[in-house]
Amino acid sequence: EKRGKLRASHMSLSAPSPLLTSCRGNSHEVRKATIQIRMLSGRYRTCWLRRHWSGDSSGACRVPGCSGVTPGTLLHLATGECPGLSCATQQATAHWADFVISHPHLLPLLKGVAEGEKEAFLSFLLDPSTQPAVIAWAQNHGQEVIDQLCMLTRTWLYLRHRARFRALGLWEALI
Repeated sequence: EKRGKLRASHMSLSAPSPLLTSCRGNSHEVRKATIQIRMLSGRYRTCWLRRHWSGDSSGACRVPGCSGVTPGTLLHLATGECPGLSCATQQATAHWADFVISHPHLLPLLKGVAEGEKEAFLSFLLDPSTQPAVIAWAQNHGQEVIDQLCMLTRTWLYLRHRARFRALGLWEALI
């Protein structure tokens, strides 16, 4: 499965990742970041990953409303391709749109990433702080851009995770 790459060359040995520092100690944001980091590391349990031990060797997406033949990869689940998660996509898109109203400097960057290739969009969602375009944007518009983008991507992925778990009947088991 193709997914975003953990880019060690973009990480500091002396400072924590913006994925964590942008949470600002908020426990709910840390919970959301945990999902994002699990996805980034390749340990998020997609249907495609679970095929190795679940008894369903097809790895097809099991989200109700999906075709049942599409591989349940992270790319499929996270980027808005899964029709069973369309409500979560609409909710996440609305959240981004609301945020951009008060932060219009982010609109060109977000629009470019969201309308680009799905693999590039997934990479951006998993860790915007390592993206060359984001680094350049932060140099022009201030370092708070990275924290803002980490919050937006963290929320996007968490909304999709929560909707998927609810659709599969797994959400209540985690609470």
